[in-house]
Amino acid sequence: MGRRCPGRRCPARPGRRGPGRRRRTSPVVLPAKIYRKGDARSVRPPRSLFVIGAVTAIAPVTTTPLSWQDCGDGLQCEQIQVPADWARGSGPKVTIGLAKLPAQDEAGKKGVVLVNTGGPGEQIALLRQGKKYFTDLTKWFDVVIFDPRGFGKSTAVNCPIPSPFATEWVFPRKSAYDAYSAKNRTFGQACAKEAGPLSGNLNSWQIAHDMEAIRKALGQAKLTYVGNSHGTVLGQSYAELFPHKVGRMYLDSVWDHTTPDLHEWLRRRAQALEGNAERFAAWCQSTTICALHGKDPLAVWDKVMDKARREPIPAPEAGPEVRISDTQIASRANFTYEATWEHLAAGLARAQAGDASFFAKVEGAPDPNLSRVILCADLPYPGYDKLKKLETTLRRDTPHIGCRMVWPMANHCAGLPPTRTYAPHPIKAPGLPPVLIANGEHDDNSPAADGRRLADQLPRARYLKAVGGHALYFSGHPCVREHVHRYLTTGKMPPAAPPADRRSSVADVYVREGLLVLAATAVLTAFAMLDGGPPRPGLPLLAGASLAAALPLTLRARFPLPGALLSAAIALLGLVIPGWPGRLVTMVMFGAAAFHVPRRPWLVISLSIVWTIGYGLFIPQAYKGLSVVTDLVIMGVAPVAVGHALRLHGERVAQAARLDHAEARRAMAEDRAVLARDVHDSVGHHLTAIHMQATATRRALRGQAPTADRALGTIAELSSAALEEVRALLDTLREAPARPGLEEIEDLAARLSTPHLRISVHRVGPGVPLPPGVGRTVYRVVQEALTNAARHSGATKVEVRVRRSRTAVTMSITDNGRGPAGAEGRGIRGMRERVHQHGGTFTAGPVPQHGWLVEAVVPIAKGLASPKGQAQPSSAAGNPT
Repeated sequence: MGRRCPGRRCPARPGRRGPGRRRRTSPVVLPAKIYRKGDARSVRPPRSLFVIGAVTAIAPVTTTPLSWQDCGDGLQCEQIQVPADWARGSGPKVTIGLAKLPAQDEAGKKGVVLVNTGGPGEQIALLRQGKKYFTDLTKWFDVVIFDPRGFGKSTAVNCPIPSPFATEWVFPRKSAYDAYSAKNRTFGQACAKEAGPLSGNLNSWQIAHDMEAIRKALGQAKLTYVGNSHGTVLGQSYAELFPHKVGRMYLDSVWDHTTPDLHEWLRRRAQALEGNAERFAAWCQSTTICALHGKDPLAVWDKVMDKARREPIPAPEAGPEVRISDTQIASRANFTYEATWEHLAAGLARAQAGDASFFAKVEGAPDPNLSRVILCADLPYPGYDKLKKLETTLRRDTPHIGCRMVWPMANHCAGLPPTRTYAPHPIKAPGLPPVLIANGEHDDNSPAADGRRLADQLPRARYLKAVGGHALYFSGHPCVREHVHRYLTTGKMPPAAPPADRRSSVADVYVREGLLVLAATAVLTAFAMLDGGPPRPGLPLLAGASLAAALPLTLRARFPLPGALLSAAIALLGLVIPGWPGRLVTMVMFGAAAFHVPRRPWLVISLSIVWTIGYGLFIPQAYKGLSVVTDLVIMGVAPVAVGHALRLHGERVAQAARLDHAEARRAMAEDRAVLARDVHDSVGHHLTAIHMQATATRRALRGQAPTADRALGTIAELSSAALEEVRALLDTLREAPARPGLEEIEDLAARLSTPHLRISVHRVGPGVPLPPGVGRTVYRVVQEALTNAARHSGATKVEVRVRRSRTAVTMSITDNGRGPAGAEGRGIRGMRERVHQHGGTFTAGPVPQHGWLVEAVVPIAKGLASPKGQAQPSSAAGNPT
């Protein structure tokens, strides 16, 4: 039969075929052959980044009903057969293994949800060991999971040679890359010999067709799908190939498969890693628990990494000959989850001292399957020269850890035999219904920017911003799970983010910045043309110079100081263009630097003054006879002063808003207290009187009037119930303002801040409410410490840091004033007693550089307000990856 590619021409057939898998049939279930010869009408996946996956149509077929069989652990299993190559359709068949966790209410279920938890890898074994992750879904759905082709109960291949670990080599040495590539090539060639019909047919394009076959076999008119991590790549492929067959789709921890530019794809991951490293550094500086407290943690990290790159560091606990490279340290340092930070800091301190044993973790079992073959087909990576260039480029933006992860992240494919790829490309899915997308803001494996980019391309998609790491739904994030369940069962999306929180798309950013540059170019050119004076060059040269001067404006927020220096250099074009006002942009850039770099005001103003003096020396005619002092004020000092003033104004506005909020809360508390007293004195009194009168009358009658007795009994019961409801209402009215917690700390700091005492508050951790007793203790300790600093210490700066974990709240209050004189006062004793009531620890004392530190750790009672979803997902079997 000829190839049938409805609607589009068929992409060219690839020449070579990559590794595949040997068929393995499960003895547990009965195969069900559901496709007749010639049923599949589709296109071969593109080999090029520039060929977008074609729309696929599969002819209607008569399917054999699935015969689910019990297969242990409460599961039912089955198999279907599909073409090994959907582009041919009539070729050899392979098996796809299915497992079902039945709905709790068979009669009332809403349908079937197909799930892929990521990997790529085996799924059915995961369902057996991790049923708890799917229990909530079975309230409404049959949960069906499938082993992708090449894995588990599907036609599988176990490669005779395991895949190599990228961390075994010291990159970026070319010799290491060549050795790693050779070992990877041997692995790939060995897999190819075992592949059979799957050779060259392992990518998300083929698996998306398998998912369509599963939908038909399940008898579902539309597919309801939940994909996590790499499962989102499968979801993106299915959505593009079969948009009209999608019912509802939730994609969690998105891997973006729409960005052809590898540099951009890696940059997002590098920035997410860098952001988590900065969170770690901020935590480390805020608590004495950190082994690097008092040091610059990122500077320590850089020294350790540079040392390990020059010469791997010994790890004596792992063996006398074991040495740890910088690549191994970077790949094994977990900056994502706060629960690991204390151990990471201790490991870095030891590595700095010459012992890298902490990073000598035992690698997992060698990978005998084709996970990396699928990854390399979906996300192909370049060779050594390109990777080396990428590392150099990323070092400018992410100098600490992001740039160092290029090799372990992007080097899996080195040396693999060429295979048929389904490379990343912008997605087009006309007719696709609304899709729900969520990424953790701290996820560096699947960065939040990936999810936002995908949401921008899918019609009517909704991006759900969540504080957390990888696998939000399967790690138990309560907010995410609530929204996902509502969406899957009703189709109702979470509310859209308010405009202030909504992220601009890449196109919006380009348009906004482009308009700014064009406007600045026009203004500079007009000024130059209208200004009298010596003859000037023609309009094209003036416009070109003005455009060059305007371009640094795009750096004003992200790189304000480098942008200002670049603008200062471009302004020297005034040497050859008399009267050209390019210096105006430089003044704006120094003002932006003062606004965006609040910690270095003297550096900004010093650079501005130096530039002003230098500009006057090079181009004295630019000032037209103004005095040196006037020049310095207008060009050097004024822009920085304006930027600094705008920043202070913004801070004051934010502080005023916090004070207004606090005042509103206090007014509301007073109103509630007045209302509680009125209800207690009037309604409560009357209900009590009614209850007492009814009870007394019943006793007086003593059964003489049965009808009246029953009525009085009813009155007594109803009045008693009403009285209980009133008491509950009073408890609510009275307790609400009496339960201060983490949220109120910022209001407290705003109230106590003055022009002579700046109080900063840094909170880390989930915003889940604390148990009332714990929240009150945390608030009172911070309140007492701030009050002492404001009244007695003479401090000018106080820093409050509060870290909320699953098990405890850690707080530190540091000021630069003098501590209490003499014996311990009542305030410190009161704070210590409050903390000890919860079994916590409390310390207070001077710090080395003139100041006072109060630090406390308050445990959170087990089971109370536990921040689900913020814990690090376990690496144990059964937890989705």
